[in-house]
Amino acid sequence: MTRTFALVIGVVFLVAGIFGFIPGVTMDGEYLFGIFAVDAVHNLIHLLVGALGVAAYYWDWSRLYCQVLGV
Repeated sequence: MTRTFALVIGVVFLVAGIFGFIPGVTMDGEYLFGIFAVDAVHNLIHLLVGALGVAAYYWDWSRLYCQVLGV
């Protein structure tokens, strides 16, 4: 269960991080979908957390990933 959660959350964070860099998706260059305030550092953090989630799924670190993400 935690492995699946880590994978799903990891993919969601990766997609959010990628969308933050696409000019057509960010409106006024600051808001993702016109709602969420983002910038380059914020997008990089999303990419990092997403990559760690996918890695946690494959290397069976999902319990630690979920605990750290929860804190």
